[in-house]
Amino acid sequence: MKILVIQLRQLGDLILTTPLFSRLLELNHDLYILTEKLGFDLLKNDPVLSDKIIISSNSVLNELITIKKIRKEKFDVIIDCMSNLRTATICKFSGTQSFAFNKSWRKYFYTNLLDYEDRGYSAYDKLQFLKIFNDDCDKLQFRIFSSDSDDKKVETFLEKNKIKNLITISITHKRQTRRWPDSYYIELADMLKQDGFDLVFTAAKSEYHYVENALKLSKYNHFFYRDSSVGELVSLIKRALLHIGNDSAPKHIAVALGIPSFTIFGASNPKGWHPPNNLLHDYIQLGIVCQPCSKKECEKPNCLLELKPKQVYAKLKNFMENLWVQ
Repeated sequence: MKILVIQLRQLGDLILTTPLFSRLLELNHDLYILTEKLGFDLLKNDPVLSDKIIISSNSVLNELITIKKIRKEKFDVIIDCMSNLRTATICKFSGTQSFAFNKSWRKYFYTNLLDYEDRGYSAYDKLQFLKIFNDDCDKLQFRIFSSDSDDKKVETFLEKNKIKNLITISITHKRQTRRWPDSYYIELADMLKQDGFDLVFTAAKSEYHYVENALKLSKYNHFFYRDSSVGELVSLIKRALLHIGNDSAPKHIAVALGIPSFTIFGASNPKGWHPPNNLLHDYIQLGIVCQPCSKKECEKPNCLLELKPKQVYAKLKNFMENLWVQ
């Protein structure tokens, strides 16, 4: 079958959709992906999917062009992993059968609705679309790649700075309720530096100023990998001993690559965004009564403010010690 899967954004959500891509390819389907520019940056190094990506942008004219492209391709099935009004409209006018999880309003846009089963981790949720093909696979085979040029640039950076015991750390998040304070991260990084690790901070270009200001608080010289493409971020993390950060895309990259990760959770729910029963990955969450919540902003995010660096360091060190023993 010729199949289109829609996952426009966010980068982490797209990464968690790649096990669905892998299984559809294993079943010998002709797979295409509809995503935005950042999604293309993630998938362009995929040896199978690189020339099967349709890029969408959020404007009326561009959406009309996208619908025209989709109709021209004559897909057998469209799977919408987002199912918002924008993607529902694309499916409505696609001219082919489309699938989404069942909600009452969606019956006006999709030809087929599937009953949703809460499987916890988002990557498992997305595999439910395999029921369309009478397949019940629950294997998480992620697909993310870096290019040779990405690898060369990262290797040059590591060699130039004589970085050996690499830990990547991502302290940013666009949502305040998922962003542990920068001063706390710096205190944690300083403790790990004393333990002999080389900390490399990462950030998107729009977040450079935030990280640069945070690094001014440090007692030590840490590294900051600037000008990073998505492929370079993948290349950097796959060379790390460990990734530390908020519940954001770099954490999902680490999980996809099989690199140990430690996540600091605020408002978001680890059930949906953390791989279960996996000894390579651990997290900490304060566990106050209002967690988890769906707030993007909070006047006083105590779930993050009251989670102190020494408390995080203690659990992180225990995780690392168990990890190295294994």
